Amino acid sequence: DAPAGLDAVMLRLTRQFPGDRGVLAPLLMQHVALPPGGALFIGPNVPHAYLSGDLVECMACSDNVVRVALTPKLRDTATLVDMLDYTAGGSARLLEPRGLGGGCTATVTYAPPVEEFAIDRTTLRGGQEEALPAEPHAALLLVLGGSGTVAGMPAAEGAAFLAPAGAAISL
Repeated sequence: DAPAGLDAVMLRLTRQFPGDRGVLAPLLMQHVALPPGGALFIGPNVPHAYLSGDLVECMACSDNVVRVALTPKLRDTATLVDMLDYTAGGSARLLEPRGLGGGCTATVTYAPPVEEFAIDRTTLRGGQEEALPAEPHAALLLVLGGSGTVAGMPAAEGAAFLAPAGAAISL
C-alpha cells in the first residue's frame, strides 16, 4: 500500500529536498487538506507551507516573507525565531463561505477575522450575470475558469483585473 497522510508528505519532502532538516517541520505543524473551494485563515507570524494544488494566498500588509526551510531561496532562521508565534495548538481556521447578499446569487465570501481583506468567489453558469456592489477599497479579480466579460471587457481563464475603490463590477 502507498503511504497516505503525513507519511506521504514526509516521503515526498525527503525526496524533493534531500538533506534539508526542514523535512521534519510537518511533524510540528497542523496538516490541513483543503477541498476544492475551501478556505483557511492563518494568522501573522505562524509558519505555513503550501504543498500542492492551486490556491489564492492573500496577506495583510507586511514587509516580510521569512523562509526557513524547503526552499532554494534565502533562509532567515534568526528572523523566524524572533518573530514566530509560539502558541501551542492548531492555529489554522477553516473559513465557511457565506452569501454575499445585495442581490448576488452566484457569489460567496470568505471573511477572515481581519479587516485587511476578504475573498469573494463568483461561479457563473453559461449566460448568467452578476453585479457586484461597489466597495470602499480596490478589488483584484482573477478569472479561474471559463470566459465572459468583466465590466464589458473580455475575460478568459488566467485573466486578472484591478477594480478601483468605489467601482461596481458587472460580470
